[in-house]
Amino acid sequence: MSNITVFCLPFAGGSKYSLAFLKKVLPKNISCHFLEYRGRGTRAKEDFAENISEVVDDVFKSITPLLDKPYAIYGHSMGAKIAYLLTLRIREEGKKMPIHLFVSGTDGPSVPARKSPKHLLPKNEFVTAVKELGGLPDEILGHEEMLEYFEPILRADFKISESYQYEGTEPLKIPLTVMVGDKEDMQEEDILQWQNETLIPIKLYRLPGNHFFIYDHEKQIGKIIEDALTK
Repeated sequence: MSNITVFCLPFAGGSKYSLAFLKKVLPKNISCHFLEYRGRGTRAKEDFAENISEVVDDVFKSITPLLDKPYAIYGHSMGAKIAYLLTLRIREEGKKMPIHLFVSGTDGPSVPARKSPKHLLPKNEFVTAVKELGGLPDEILGHEEMLEYFEPILRADFKISESYQYEGTEPLKIPLTVMVGDKEDMQEEDILQWQNETLIPIKLYRLPGNHFFIYDHEKQIGKIIEDALTK
């Protein structure tokens, strides 16, 4: 069985460690390459990207030398949008395509935003909105110094995600797996819009939980990825 690399793209406010649970639930022949966005974690001294295109450019440059062997791409929430756009960029550049695209925690990229931008909210309202998503533990949300560190990262990422404008393009020709929490604030028809992005019928998994359901179903998510890549 050949070795496969999964490039992992975190959600808004996340770091290269945010999806590290995959490393312990995937078999040895499937390795993970955890990607770090500018302005946080190991790249905290770098400036934030101004838009999602800059993020895609940055990620594409970092993985280009690694695209000669079998690989897949996985992203959660904002990371799912980046994963999708990264795949389009890889195709545009004529590089070897991923054997599978995994996305979770978001509806199709063509679905317009249905809510006002969160990144423009005053601090208290912004913190409340983040808390409702479940993206940060109470220990951080209730700790002023920690919040001072994470708030700019979250605002920058929400800005990147919320300012994204969909541009229709030719559908992909690779398998696409979509995973969502059954309590996420998304419409069924919006989730199914992912089908417009590939010619191959998508696989959709609904797991119990809210936006961060991934942390309640680590083994199951690992099994979904493993089965898609090995069967």
